[in-house]
Amino acid sequence: MAKYTPKPPVVEAIQYTEATVADVYALFGTEGIVGPIDGVLSVLTPIGAWVFVNETDWVVAYDVPGTFYPIIDAEFQKTYMPV
Repeated sequence: MAKYTPKPPVVEAIQYTEATVADVYALFGTEGIVGPIDGVLSVLTPIGAWVFVNETDWVVAYDVPGTFYPIIDAEFQKTYMPV
């Protein structure tokens, strides 16, 4: 039996900081993103839940337009590399 490994996905992402708020909106637009409120962004996930993005987390675009998910910096650094 042959073995397979998944292809690594290529994603659009940006690290959220106070200095990159405008860049987050410029990259992804306003649909599915709210804030920041008290330094925290909220993003709409593919399952319809709103989740918080803390400073230094990464905002990653999902396949469905207007949906995102946050990844903490340490996990993002282990999982993704620039292309």
